[in-house]
Amino acid sequence: LNLFVSLSPLMAEQERAVEREISQRAKVIAREISERNTGAVAAKADSKLDVGTFDKAWGIRVAMIVDMENRILAPASKAGNYFLNPPSAAGIAVKASKAFRDKKQDGLVTKSDSETIVAIEPIQVLNPALGRNETRAMAVVAIDTTLSAVEGGELWMVYAHTLVLSIVIGLFVF
Repeated sequence: LNLFVSLSPLMAEQERAVEREISQRAKVIAREISERNTGAVAAKADSKLDVGTFDKAWGIRVAMIVDMENRILAPASKAGNYFLNPPSAAGIAVKASKAFRDKKQDGLVTKSDSETIVAIEPIQVLNPALGRNETRAMAVVAIDTTLSAVEGGELWMVYAHTLVLSIVIGLFVF
């Protein structure tokens, strides 16, 4: 009982901390992709769109640029297809597209399922007819949270180590 009472809050807090850190990482990557490609989107030069090496980075499930109809613009190997996988992230991209059309200006980060965090940043360009920026594409990044989580066994080892140290200190004190 003592083990459960001691470890349960630690594990819950550790999971929240990992989610916060991964959310921040996803947001930064999505923003970087967005900023790198704003000029190419403005020039309608889809062949110049690039996600760099982000799509090959550790833990990244998806790193791409999609248009407002959910068609993949970059990376070039997937260009022209519709963004469908993972389905939970694709669904979030559709909702984000609607929000950006409704004049939402900033990106969003959300947990799409128990193992994936998705960040979407708008790629905005000036529309001279409207006199303001409008979203023409989106940078989408999905990161696997399971790779960063501390295993339960690792936490048990820390607790066992602490328990042994507590016993040793207790023996010296008493």
